[in-house]
Amino acid sequence: MTGKDIPQLLVQLKVLLERRKSGCNEQQDSNTADQITEYLYSHFVRDFLRKSRERGLNNEEFEEIYQETFWRIVKGIHTYDETRGGSGWVATIFENSYKDFLEIRERRRNRETSISDTDEPSSNMADPANIVEEEERIRSLNLAWQETTEAEREALRNRGRGPGRKEWHAAVACLRKRFLKYYSH
Repeated sequence: MTGKDIPQLLVQLKVLLERRKSGCNEQQDSNTADQITEYLYSHFVRDFLRKSRERGLNNEEFEEIYQETFWRIVKGIHTYDETRGGSGWVATIFENSYKDFLEIRERRRNRETSISDTDEPSSNMADPANIVEEEERIRSLNLAWQETTEAEREALRNRGRGPGRKEWHAAVACLRKRFLKYYSH
């Protein structure tokens, strides 16, 4: 496969995930969707890693942004317009994930520095819609974690470095798949 195949792969992923949402979840469809996601994940990693390095991000920050990018791809695949380039669509999602990461990091820094002498946080009301979505993500992740085998949990503890790297990626893919099964947004 080449970069020219990206639009067709995104269309195929879109169809498979729409079928999954409608209840037609055949094992072959599920495997194909996972294979497409894995291919896309590995296809873009080098370019996005280079961009992240240029921006001064470390490996953990890059991995956080890259994981978020692929959550957003799967979550927003229904918005993909096949008349436009697929690589550009994915790159835009990566850029938006990067910008959101910077905003969240800045808010965390501001929150840490805005604590008054009484150690009470400044008034910072959260949007109820965000709270509901975050609770849904946590619930879905907990359900997915309950289905995780001990071998997968051990692989996840290795953080994808050195020996066991392939097992880590496989465990992440399984956890991601289970999470998407429960996450309805």
